[in-house]
Amino acid sequence: MLELVGSAIVLGWPVLVVLFCLLVYFQFGLKDPQVRQRAVFKTFIGIIAALLALMAIENFKVSFFGNSRLVPVSLVLITALAFMMGIYFKNIGALLKIGGFMFLVAAALSGYGNWLPQVEGGFPPPEVKLDFSGMSPLQLADEGEKIIFGGIGQSRVQGAIGKGQCPLCHGFNKGFLSERAPNLFGIADRSKERLEDPRYSKGNPEARDTVDKEAFPGAGTAETVQEYIAESHACPSCFVVEEFGLKGSNDRESQMPRIHKPPISLTLGELAAVDTWMYVREGKEPPTFDEILASYEKFIPEADRPKAATDVEAPAAGGVLATGEEVAGPAEVDIGGREHGDAPVPMVMVVPREERTAVGRGDSLALEAPGEAGVVLQGLELGLGERVVVRDARAAERSRDAEVGEELCRALRRHRGSAIRVECQDLGVHLVLATGLLDQVARKPRILAVGDHPPHRITTVEIQ
Repeated sequence: MLELVGSAIVLGWPVLVVLFCLLVYFQFGLKDPQVRQRAVFKTFIGIIAALLALMAIENFKVSFFGNSRLVPVSLVLITALAFMMGIYFKNIGALLKIGGFMFLVAAALSGYGNWLPQVEGGFPPPEVKLDFSGMSPLQLADEGEKIIFGGIGQSRVQGAIGKGQCPLCHGFNKGFLSERAPNLFGIADRSKERLEDPRYSKGNPEARDTVDKEAFPGAGTAETVQEYIAESHACPSCFVVEEFGLKGSNDRESQMPRIHKPPISLTLGELAAVDTWMYVREGKEPPTFDEILASYEKFIPEADRPKAATDVEAPAAGGVLATGEEVAGPAEVDIGGREHGDAPVPMVMVVPREERTAVGRGDSLALEAPGEAGVVLQGLELGLGERVVVRDARAAERSRDAEVGEELCRALRRHRGSAIRVECQDLGVHLVLATGLLDQVARKPRILAVGDHPPHRITTVEIQ
């Protein structure tokens, strides 16, 4: 505390000096006794408030950069100075008291948030494939501590959490009272008692009163301490310790997920490392790696056993260039469920750009069916300025349609509303607003309602 006061004085000594000078001035410069007394008293209150504010700032700075959980202390100090000044500065007392109450609520919420186990964000570390089968028990135990707490030696750090996320619910220290799940200290000794518990129904899974009778059909029950630990991880709801069941389930269902499944997805080797650590940290001789592995294989079918990240095949070319092989079906644009999908066009590189709409010429062509209300809506699209590649409703062509100008450079042929510009395409100003408003097929009045139309800045793909 004294160190914090000293740091606060060093931080804001100019402010304190100014206030002290004002205090001296009021004491010896004012002639009216009542005015002098009031001014000196309020200046003294101001010095205390300034010191509290400086202490709050210094505590916040130290706590923030030092990963401390004392940040709420700063909010408490600000709350105290706000209420104190609200009492003596009556002109703005209501405002100060409201601010103090807000800081009090913030302090309570911040304190509760800091009390909860903290999870540090950031990019996940690169996964390294480990050969657990070739490790000694001590090496396995070290890897198990990393999985549970995030690093070697982190089991002594409050709030440390690793990939397994076990400390979110379980306690690991002797005498620690866990609220969500049993304390795992002494699990090896207690497992013997659990196996003899009538509710466990050793050798007779059908007699269990839990939601899951077995880890999977035919798995049976545990026969040894290690098998009990493995079954607890693979099928938490096969046996639920009293008072730790899911609320309202009468201890028939566990709150714990199956940790070999997403989102945790521990591999059998990682589970073996976790179990080894629980034996070794209590000075007990752990089962061999093969024995632990066999216990999990009994309760986790092969199809459910997660593989290490390096065992999964990586996508070809890192997913950067399209080869055409990855296309499983036509591309779709879902706007209100009313847009038609275009067939995919595999390319080496796609360069989107804004297309100037083409001017058609008045050649004799088949008239587009009347009533395509708003298939294109050029004016609205140009106003929205969106860039989306879409396709029309497979309408026929009409004179002065933009697509006509694109076809005339070679020959007139059936046009399917392509959004791909070829070398001979004419570019100009698109003048089909009236056409778009009048050309909807009568039998398709609801294909594209006004609110469902794509924007008219049509992105093109240029192919040389």
